[in-house]
Amino acid sequence: MSKIGINGFSRIGRLVFRAVLLKGAEVVPVNDPFIALDYMIHMFKYDSTHNEQKPEYVVEFTGVFTTTKKASAHFTGGAKVISAPSADAPIFVCGVNLEKYSKDMKVVSNAFCTTSCLASVAKVLHDNYEIVQRLMTTVYAVTATQKTADGPSAKDRRGGLGAAQNINPSSTGAAKTVCKVIPKLNLPAWPSLSLLLMCLWLT
Repeated sequence: MSKIGINGFSRIGRLVFRAVLLKGAEVVPVNDPFIALDYMIHMFKYDSTHNEQKPEYVVEFTGVFTTTKKASAHFTGGAKVISAPSADAPIFVCGVNLEKYSKDMKVVSNAFCTTSCLASVAKVLHDNYEIVQRLMTTVYAVTATQKTADGPSAKDRRGGLGAAQNINPSSTGAAKTVCKVIPKLNLPAWPSLSLLLMCLWLT
């Protein structure tokens, strides 16, 4: 039976925790550097730090430890899976390049939801036809980084507008990550765009 360690207990971390329990695998430690333990229990009930348990896999969901060096800090042993694109760790998308994975890899990234959607479609199109130029737009529901009401934004003025009343365009690195997953798609590109809406998630 695989042992799973979860670092980051927000939405994705809790969903994976439930899925792991349903599959009968063993979750050894659950950790979140930004949430108190009693609050973690409360959040899981309504909707331990990595140590001697020595899990086989650590799944990184904080969005902070996205490089090999940072993710490796969780443990001296055991494999680590990052749930976001990584600057230096190998990136894999099921059905696209998973055959390149080997068990000796200690830190890997499973990309991101947008990259997974885009890479799967792009692979089919490029394998059967040919993609000569790339451009992507993704439409998201409101994310945790958006403001609920108008307020100052250090990033850009548009980003300071309240999410419930505005469409807030933002840049995304999803297209660049696809090129890491499918290197032959490293083609001329236009800027990629992410649109953030109130109640829609469409890629």
